[in-house]
Amino acid sequence: MISFKNYVTEQEPKGALLLTGTIGSGKTTVAIEIGHQLEAKNLRCAVIDLDWLGWVCLGDKFYYHDRLIFQNLFSLWPNLHSVGVEYLILARGVTQREPVETLRRVWPGTPLTVVRLLASSRTLKQRLTHRDVGQTLQEHLGEVDIMTETLDRLKLEQATVMNEGHSITEVARQVITVTGWVE
Repeated sequence: MISFKNYVTEQEPKGALLLTGTIGSGKTTVAIEIGHQLEAKNLRCAVIDLDWLGWVCLGDKFYYHDRLIFQNLFSLWPNLHSVGVEYLILARGVTQREPVETLRRVWPGTPLTVVRLLASSRTLKQRLTHRDVGQTLQEHLGEVDIMTETLDRLKLEQATVMNEGHSITEVARQVITVTGWVE
């Protein structure tokens, strides 16, 4: 278990949404759309793709450093709060319980909603083929089914939303409904 005692702040977010799902499920795209929809309702929020907070190359390979992701997130929060942010929309393919537990432990008073985006294996692989190339594409294609099985087993989410056959606008609207942040 990673300790983040130094990052506990007096003021916690009013709410946090963690969008999860396998590679290609549309987490970042939906998170951005949620941000736009909440902006239209004057909800003070920040959209953060957690991967970007810990994507590092320490030698011959890039990888995601989980501890660094959370150190950076918890360091960012006071700055975001100081400019008026109250709600966080976080995107990350979470394949372990610890990241969710860490968020709940550091911000015990913050309602955390975990929503998993779903799409068929065929759709996920088509999206990746259009998005990625080379070695990254091959790695991601190989991870889709494994990650889906892991997420099925963990059941970290309070709700699932199908991100296939619907517009991004509608998918984002469904996720927002799950949070209960706006009527």
